[in-house]
Amino acid sequence: MLTPASVAEITQQLREIFLSNPKSTICEGVLAISLRHLDSIITAYEIRNNIQLMSTEDMCALKTLMAENPERKVTPEEISEYITGAHAPTPIETDRPQSRHLSESRRTSEPRRQRANLGPKDAVLGSLHETVKPNPFRRSKLQLHAEEVSTAIGSVLRQINPQFEDVHHRLDEARSALTQCESKLESTWLKLDDVQAHFDSELNANLATMENHHANMRATLDSTISHHENDHANVCGTIEEIRSDICSLRRDVRPLTDRIIPLEESIKSIRMDLESCDEKYVSGTTRYIRSVESLEARLYDSDTLWKERSVKSRSEYARLEEQVSQLHAKLTSEIQQIACAQSQYQNSLDELILRIDAHRVTPEVSPSRRISRDDEYIRMDGHRSLGGELADANIKAQEDPTPLQAYMSSPCYDETPMHGCSDPLPAYSDEIQLSPAIRENYRPKQLMVAFTALRIGILGVLVAIALTIWWVITLMSRTRSPGSVNWPT
Repeated sequence: MLTPASVAEITQQLREIFLSNPKSTICEGVLAISLRHLDSIITAYEIRNNIQLMSTEDMCALKTLMAENPERKVTPEEISEYITGAHAPTPIETDRPQSRHLSESRRTSEPRRQRANLGPKDAVLGSLHETVKPNPFRRSKLQLHAEEVSTAIGSVLRQINPQFEDVHHRLDEARSALTQCESKLESTWLKLDDVQAHFDSELNANLATMENHHANMRATLDSTISHHENDHANVCGTIEEIRSDICSLRRDVRPLTDRIIPLEESIKSIRMDLESCDEKYVSGTTRYIRSVESLEARLYDSDTLWKERSVKSRSEYARLEEQVSQLHAKLTSEIQQIACAQSQYQNSLDELILRIDAHRVTPEVSPSRRISRDDEYIRMDGHRSLGGELADANIKAQEDPTPLQAYMSSPCYDETPMHGCSDPLPAYSDEIQLSPAIRENYRPKQLMVAFTALRIGILGVLVAIALTIWWVITLMSRTRSPGSVNWPT
């Protein structure tokens, strides 16, 4: 026998099956599924619990309801009512089986009259809720049949054995207690009818409110429509004015059309000229592309030749670098020797100054020596002549002194030791220490003459270095420049 706990358990299990089924829907917090999927839900529940929930008659009735309205949504509670027999498969119940108790017949007579006298409002409710909920205290056919069978068995047993009289008496007492409980539940059912009546009254009030709201909306829409009609009339007047303006403009434009015709002819001629220019542009572009392709081919050939010659020039350049480094080392050693010989020249410097003062000879470089002959050198593209290079070297030597000259003119040069120090160059000072015998005959002009001679010697060394570097650069430029390629200007 099903108890409220078992019914609640069945409802909970059905709710879990609904939640696990992807075809179920949740609308406004209510879990539901269509009737077309209900058979699979019940079958899954029966297979899961290895039980049979519904009888064959109830299942046939449920399938009939599915065929009538397969898209109807049902909840787990409604399925539980179908399974437990508390809910009939028909939409509205109009008849019940007769009970053998008088109290039950009295209890069911009033709701039957109420359902028989359904009004239009009840029809609206039925259309909203799809069915009128039946009395939840109605006994199923199985229960009534069980009561009839138990009554017949009790009468037979009373005839056979008098001991069953006591059992039958207790059953009657239990039945009377059940009848009292049903009478109390009937009062609750009547209260539910009152609640339904109150709900109907509230529904009528809400319907009246909605009618007033719709009337107000209709009035608002009517005023809006009238306003739009006025706007439409104003727009139509504006359109007529614009049409008149367009007609006047057309009359004004007619004289201009005569002027437009020659302009169109001139535009056509200009268009033809543009087409001819386009053709010329296309032909020029074609020639340009061909020349670019030929130049690219020549550039590729020259690049290949340049790569081949660069491989040869690298070895030559390495050899020249080695020669330059050797020359630089030799020059450095000679400068060091000159600096070391400075100490030897110090003793004879007094006599040299006296001789220079006696002879009054100022060493000057003749113009023939300062100016080099450019006809001995081949003028190359991108390189200056030797005379220009020498002139630049002279100007640079005057503007930017060499590190040796800067060192010799520095104030700390006098503080350097003469010998036995880490500096390879001996101490040298612009202020030459003269002997007491010739110090009184010493003149600044004679000292400047001596230093001029020394600087001319250093300048000659720098010119030799510049010539060597220029020779290396000239050789490299001759090696890199391809002779067979005419470079575009």
